[in-house]
Amino acid sequence: MLTITDIDENQPLSKRSGLKMEALQRLTKLITGKQSLQSTLQAVTDETTRLFSADTGFLMLFSPRGSVRTTFQAAGIAETGMLGPSDTAVQQLVGAFKNWAQTAKTSALVDQTALDPNWQQLGSDVPLMRSALIVPIVTEASVPACFAFISATPNHFDTTQQALSEMIGVQVALKLENATVRQQANAERSILRAIVGGGHDAVLVTDLHNRLLLANKPAQSSLSIPTDAVGNPINYSVTEPAILNFFQAFGEEEQITREIELNDGRVFDCALVQLPNVGKVLSMHDISTFRHLDEMKNEFVSHVAHDLKAPLGVIYGYGWLLNEVPNLNPEEKEYVAQIISSVERMRSLIENILDIGRIEMGISAEFEVTEIPPVIREVMEQNHPIASQKEVNLSSKVHGELPLVFGADMRLELALNNLVGNAIKFTPAGGHVSIEAESEGDKVWVHVIDTGPGIPIEQQNKLFQKFTKLKAGGKNAEGHGLGLAIVKSIIEAHEGEVAVKSEVGKGSTFSFSLPVHAILKQEPPIE
Repeated sequence: MLTITDIDENQPLSKRSGLKMEALQRLTKLITGKQSLQSTLQAVTDETTRLFSADTGFLMLFSPRGSVRTTFQAAGIAETGMLGPSDTAVQQLVGAFKNWAQTAKTSALVDQTALDPNWQQLGSDVPLMRSALIVPIVTEASVPACFAFISATPNHFDTTQQALSEMIGVQVALKLENATVRQQANAERSILRAIVGGGHDAVLVTDLHNRLLLANKPAQSSLSIPTDAVGNPINYSVTEPAILNFFQAFGEEEQITREIELNDGRVFDCALVQLPNVGKVLSMHDISTFRHLDEMKNEFVSHVAHDLKAPLGVIYGYGWLLNEVPNLNPEEKEYVAQIISSVERMRSLIENILDIGRIEMGISAEFEVTEIPPVIREVMEQNHPIASQKEVNLSSKVHGELPLVFGADMRLELALNNLVGNAIKFTPAGGHVSIEAESEGDKVWVHVIDTGPGIPIEQQNKLFQKFTKLKAGGKNAEGHGLGLAIVKSIIEAHEGEVAVKSEVGKGSTFSFSLPVHAILKQEPPIE
């Protein structure tokens, strides 16, 4: 019967050791060589069969589902004059060996097939198969292959050959695992190159030392990167200072995004991702056309808004004159009041549009050394009456001493006013709105926290776009949808960022950051 055996320690040590060492060295050199996998496996099968003086030998590769994918069969051994089993016998043996290998997962000797009740006798092939050695090749996860050696001589194989075949099997298993890993890596690399190369966005990949690993065709074309740039530091091929500075901008973040304008005027929406133990990936989407269209649109809207101011002023003036006309009945007075109210709303909208235009054109001339606490106090005073009228509790808190920033008091006050006004508007009676400020690294953060209804996640990414209105209870809020757009424009003009965190039913937190000015970063903190 099939028996599992150990190394026969009664054999002379010199014989066993000499056979093992010489054979292992030869086969190891063969397995670790640079031949293809197919050639290597066929050569190992031939060499091992010859080493054991077997009449024939097999190396069967199994598919992930367990079927025999490929069979390598050694040629007949000329010294014995045997040709090995017939093709029919081989097919039956392969099936039997496969089942044994995947079930037992350990090697076995069949000393005499005629005495083994589990061995199937195959007619005319009986004299050719009187003993066998079966060696499953086992990895940590599966049994990818199996050796099988056949001899026409009973008791042909011994435990030394069994142990040696197991050692060879370990090396073959490593070879197969490495080949699988290489195939998977090559497949993944091909997929990645196809994805990166097939897109329209420029993509740069660098290692941990900012050496260029990959630049797709759009990147090569957009940034004039030479074909021999791979392997060199990124500043060898990328000469745009804005991009090089962006690569140096990483702190502890996993990803940062920024719009970058190149020297030639093109504008890219860039995302830089840091991959642990790999390096960085920069993707660049050209938005030059959209930026140009946006500028044209803003210019057009600003001109129209400016031209509307004059006729609206006339309507507003006549509205007040009509309001002073005596003997107007209540219905007529209501009509006049609606005219004046509508004109006031239109004038407010126009002023906001013009404000955004002025902010986007640049307000750095208004900047000076600024403290945040006085801005918070002013906003608190302006909004207390409105909060009291709505029965909303309004409070503020400054965490520790805040460093000075460089900015425009009135603009920052307008931004914070818009956030607090929105919070009060959407917070129900009995709710709470809080202004909090804190220092974090080289930034000062200001948060407006409310206990309102919260904002659905699908609306949050559009909040700071122009003419986007918040919703409360499924209804559009009053206003023109420019308040948060103004906030974003003001904060970005200060080189800060805006953020929102909200959950339906649990309120919202709108935040903005302001960087500490470069000159002020060197000063000690205020005591």
